[in-house]
Amino acid sequence: MSNDIVRIALERGYEVTATFRTKTNDLNLNINWVELDVANQTSIENFNFHIGNRQFDLIIYLIGELSLSEPDKEKYLHTHLYNTLFLIENLKNNLDIKKKATLLFMSSRAAIYPSFDLYYSMVKAGLAAAIRSLSLKILQNQRMFSLAPGLVIGSTMYQNMPEDVKRAHHMRSDNNLLDTKALASEIFRIIDNQEIFENGSLIEVGPKYK
Repeated sequence: MSNDIVRIALERGYEVTATFRTKTNDLNLNINWVELDVANQTSIENFNFHIGNRQFDLIIYLIGELSLSEPDKEKYLHTHLYNTLFLIENLKNNLDIKKKATLLFMSSRAAIYPSFDLYYSMVKAGLAAAIRSLSLKILQNQRMFSLAPGLVIGSTMYQNMPEDVKRAHHMRSDNNLLDTKALASEIFRIIDNQEIFENGSLIEVGPKYK
């Protein structure tokens, strides 16, 4: 999904800065890379120092957690709720103050509908609520939204999800799940038409779930 978003952003003339947790040989040389591991406090501090006071027209927070796969629930919540909220609260200060700027947080349908994973849904719903509150603390020309897609075909979560849960998502969407390329296009469609959405709102993306 991130590759599709980067591709569209570059086509639109954005200068792109992206994060990575594990360095690979596939890092696109046309964009700026910054290391960030949301589970590591030192990495977060280094990231904040590197970003500093840079101003961005668009921030898309895609650093996502998978469903709870580790027995340490406290560690899971600390990483994916508290650390993520800390990052977003700081990133809102990097929205450009001189022109229209937008921060998008990738949430989930689990923030709206019953979920197969209690802790995952709590994290997503909690962060969407935080985005609504943080949207009251930004400038008038700035916007913050949460996006709630269904399960995304081709995503890491899709690839790692148990087959029975995957089938349930297909059924609830009438087999109309978005793939990563379609979701990237939907993200930029929302950016182009963001004035129709209330600032801070949670926006469903893709097929309706039954």
